[in-house]
Amino acid sequence: MDVRSLYRVILITSLLLLAACDKDAGDSVFQKSASCEEQEIKGEYLVEWIDGTVTVVKHDSEAELFKETIEPHREKIRVVNPNLRMIVQPYETMNSSNTQVNNLNGNTGPTFRNWGRQAINAAYAWEQGYTGQGITVAVIDSGVAIDHPLIAPRLIANPGEKGTDSFGQDKSSNGIDDDGNGYIDDIHGYNFAARIPNNIDNNGHGTHVAGIAAADHDDIAYSTSLPQGVAPGASILPLDFIEETSGGTLDAAVEAMEYVRNMSELMNIRVVNASWGGPACSSILENKIAELGARNILFVAAAGNSGNNIDIPSLQEFPAAYIQPNQITVGSTTFFGGMASHSNFGAITVDIFAPGEDIFSTVFSNGVGNLTGTSMAAPFVAGAAAALWSAKPTADYQEIKQALYNGVDSDSQMISQARGSLNLQRSLQVLLGTSINSAP
Repeated sequence: MDVRSLYRVILITSLLLLAACDKDAGDSVFQKSASCEEQEIKGEYLVEWIDGTVTVVKHDSEAELFKETIEPHREKIRVVNPNLRMIVQPYETMNSSNTQVNNLNGNTGPTFRNWGRQAINAAYAWEQGYTGQGITVAVIDSGVAIDHPLIAPRLIANPGEKGTDSFGQDKSSNGIDDDGNGYIDDIHGYNFAARIPNNIDNNGHGTHVAGIAAADHDDIAYSTSLPQGVAPGASILPLDFIEETSGGTLDAAVEAMEYVRNMSELMNIRVVNASWGGPACSSILENKIAELGARNILFVAAAGNSGNNIDIPSLQEFPAAYIQPNQITVGSTTFFGGMASHSNFGAITVDIFAPGEDIFSTVFSNGVGNLTGTSMAAPFVAGAAAALWSAKPTADYQEIKQALYNGVDSDSQMISQARGSLNLQRSLQVLLGTSINSAP
C-alpha cells in the first residue's frame, strides 16, 4: 500500500470514529461532526441514497429524523449529513486589499499582467493548436458574468434549451424545462443558490476564476492589456452555489456536482474547478467527487490560503484534503517562482503548484482585476487539463493527471505530490510522447 492510500485509510477511519462518537455505532449511517455544529442549518439534513441521489429532508429533531426517514429506509440510505451553511466560501473576494479592478477598455495596472501564463509556457500549447477546443470546464463558484466580452464567446450552451419550442418561443427563456433535466432555462448553467437560471456574479470571484481557465483570445503571444485564458478554446459552464451575503450551502454544492455528472456526456465536461473550501463536515461531498471520476472528470481544488500543512488532520480544509484519484489539489506560487507564503501545502494532500500571486483576469461584466490566492492557482491547472485533453481527446483522467505530474518544473521546496509547479509545455510533451529536452 502506498503512502497516499494508507493516509486515506487513516482519514476514513478517523471520520468514522468521529461519527461514532456523535451517535451509537449502530446509527453510523448518520454522520455529523461536533466541530461543525455552528454551521448546521437546523432542521435540514442531506440524505445520500444507495443509487447516488441526494435529497434534503426537514425534521424538527434528530429523533424525528431517525423515526421518519432513517429507520423506514435504512437499507436504501448510504449516509445522512446535516445540511450546512458556510461550509464553503470562495477563498478570495473582490473587495480584498490585494484587488485592483479596472474597466476592460481603460485599465491600468502591472506592466506584465499575464506573467502566470508565461510561467507555465501556455503559448507552446496555443502554437500547437491545443487550446482546449471541444472540452468543457465547469466552474462551481460564485457565478460567472456571462455578458463579459471575454467570457461570452466561451460559454457552453445546453442543446436541450436552444432554439424555439412548438409555440415559436425561445427555449432559453420560455420558462419551461424543455430538456426535462429538472432545471428551467438552464441554457448557460444554473444558479443553485437562488434556484434561477441567471448567473449574476456580484462577488466577482467566479468570473475571475473562469477567465484564468478559459478567457477568450486568439493571440499566441503574451498580451499586456487583456487577460488570456490558459485554454482559450475551451467552453465554460457556470454553476453558482454561493449566495452573495451568506456563503454557500452544502446541498447547493452537492447539487451543482450532480448537475455536472448528469450533463457531462451531453456537454463533454472533463474538468471541474472548485476554488473554495471549509472544514471536514461532510462525507457526501467526497462521494460526489468520486462519482465525477466515474464519468472521467477531473476535480481541481484550491489548496487554501492559511499557509498550513494540510496533511495534519487538525489543519485540514476540504475539499482540498480529500484523497480521490480524480482530484488535483493546487497550491500557489509567487511571481518569483517559489511557494507562496499564503498557500497551504502537503506532501500527501496537495498535488501540484501553479501561479497564484497578483493574477490578472476578468471580473464582473466588463472589468479586469488582480487577485492573489490558491483560487487563482487552481484554474491554471483546470485550463491546462482542458488543453491537454484537446490534444488527446481519448485520454482518461489518470493520463491527464500523470502528464501534469510528470511535466512539472521540479522544485523540492514545493511540498506536494509532484514536488514542482505546472509547466503546460512539458506536460503536453509527456502526454504525446514527444521530446521534453527543449522545454525551459
